[in-house]
Amino acid sequence: MAQLTFRMRTSPDWTPNSYTAGSTEAIMQVHPLDLVSVCAARVNTVFNGGNADAAVIVGDDGSTNRFVEDGNVNEQTLGVYIGAGVGIDNAHLYTVANTIDVVFTSDTAANGSTGAIDWTIAVARIDI
Repeated sequence: MAQLTFRMRTSPDWTPNSYTAGSTEAIMQVHPLDLVSVCAARVNTVFNGGNADAAVIVGDDGSTNRFVEDGNVNEQTLGVYIGAGVGIDNAHLYTVANTIDVVFTSDTAANGSTGAIDWTIAVARIDI
């Protein structure tokens, strides 16, 4: 009997190059036939958005909030967050190579300082 085994892939101590509205940065590569499920974040160094809180979303070029929607990760508070994106009820199967990306949706550049997040994403490889 076939079974599906998810492995936790990590991007530890991830720090963005830009902490500004609309910035998109890859946190992980995915390959054809990767099945991606849960996305978790551990904020281990807080971000300081200055006058505005940033909204963190995680997805890919097909859906920027596929794994984490606005408000599911508070980058200004230490803690562990489980993503709840638009597709979280169903895992997403990639048919072509892609990247899982983080997008900041609020402008924080004026007085902001960058923190760090440990990302953990459940990925299973489908063998046909």
